[in-house]
Amino acid sequence: MAGVCLIALLWATAGSHPERLTYQGLSLEVWSQQAVQSDTNAVAVLRELGARAVPGLIILLTNDEPFLRKKIWSMQPKLPSILGRFVRRRIRPPGAVGTREAAAFSLGIIGPEAGPAVPALIHALHEPDHRIAWRAAKALGHIGKESIPLLIGTLNDKDASVRQVATYALGEIGPAADAAGSPLMQLLDDRDSTVRAATFYSLMKIGTAVEPRLLERMRQAKDQGRQRAARLLLRYYESLDLGVPVLLEMVEDPAPASRQGAITMLGNISAADSQAETTVVAALKDPATEVRLAAIQAIQWGNWKTVSPVSGLTACLGDDSASIREAAARVLVDLGEAATNSIR
Repeated sequence: MAGVCLIALLWATAGSHPERLTYQGLSLEVWSQQAVQSDTNAVAVLRELGARAVPGLIILLTNDEPFLRKKIWSMQPKLPSILGRFVRRRIRPPGAVGTREAAAFSLGIIGPEAGPAVPALIHALHEPDHRIAWRAAKALGHIGKESIPLLIGTLNDKDASVRQVATYALGEIGPAADAAGSPLMQLLDDRDSTVRAATFYSLMKIGTAVEPRLLERMRQAKDQGRQRAARLLLRYYESLDLGVPVLLEMVEDPAPASRQGAITMLGNISAADSQAETTVVAALKDPATEVRLAAIQAIQWGNWKTVSPVSGLTACLGDDSASIREAAARVLVDLGEAATNSIR
């Protein structure tokens, strides 16, 4: 009786395969497993199948390993030989993590045609197994625009690892994810450093489409948030001159750290800008020592063409701070003979 029951269970499990589609004699699960192992033929097959493969891949992505399958395979060595052969031939072995990771990867290969899989992939971002979560994020990026609304809704998740992969996915979409610019800006101040790093990466990938939001952030944010927005704009975007007006506003900020950051970044702008140069030289008189030092360093590394910093640096030779006096003297020497005469 027990044997009959076991056979019935085996038949039930054998018929419960989630993959319904076969191609060239191989199941969808096999093709996806081969694709995730960099098999170019399998990748080509998945692209050819396109939307036809999506329902089966969703099932593979969302199905946890059935308890019955795991139980039967654990019993397999003890079964009579005929039943053991049946298990090996008709029932796939446990391996849900690998199957689900391969399914997420395969949905990414299919790309925009895999739009119906977006909710399942969003759910997979919460997976404790990070291999599945990152494959899902990559797939959402490859699917593109259809992923954006649900990804934006995931940016506020309480789990930092979920916020990180969702942010990364938006970056993988690129400039088409412009609508995510404002929500991403809020994550520049996230308490988790990995989320902040992913945010910088994604804003960089989205590109100039978020420049207006960065400029607004520079105007409205406080202290470190303002500095991060300015640093992002000047480090990663081509239109550096776009940020100059806002940096000039930051120089008037009550917080010394913001003024220091603005002066440093103004000094990093290679194109000659008379107003920027005038502002940096004026910062040599700032009441905060760190701001004055930042101004001296900006002069040292800048390409000065319109405003001479010599008189301001010379005044710094009488500064109360020894570090200011020493830095000013070094820069004056670097500037050449005319500046050196002011030291004597």
